Amino acid sequence: EIPGGRDNYRTDQPTLSQFRYIFEKYPKIKTVVRLNTEEGTGVTVDAEKNLVESSGRVFKFVNAHQGYVSGKGSTKSIRDVLPYLKKGNTLLHCTHGADRTGYLVGAYLQDIGFRNWNKEQLWEYTIGYNSWHTSQKICKPRGNWGYVKYLDGCQKNLD
Repeated sequence: EIPGGRDNYRTDQPTLSQFRYIFEKYPKIKTVVRLNTEEGTGVTVDAEKNLVESSGRVFKFVNAHQGYVSGKGSTKSIRDVLPYLKKGNTLLHCTHGADRTGYLVGAYLQDIGFRNWNKEQLWEYTIGYNSWHTSQKICKPRGNWGYVKYLDGCQKNLD
């Protein structure tokens, strides 16, 4: 569960049968926001969309890297995802539920003023979940997208 109330959740890519279980266990989930393409998960965007919508829920696909601005993060992606998290009852996921999901959750927590956490607690939740601090991934670019760029979306209240 994502802190801050509102019955929001984060996860890695569920299989279609796992989605059925999730919807049964967490019936309050009304929206699913997907941040990844298939990426070897075996679940296509179309298959997920069909399952989610056939269950009476809203499905939204967001490219997690849209509108990147240095020092601000992927501003379009943040603007696209925040309304769903603010409304609540949302399941947010990417392939591993870590990098893309993590920076958007961090941006959300800052946006709602989740300030009863100090800087270190927010930082640990945002990147600690991803094991960036122990895996050294934060310094390793992947193509033209380095993990450090994810942190740009979480800088507003961390400095």
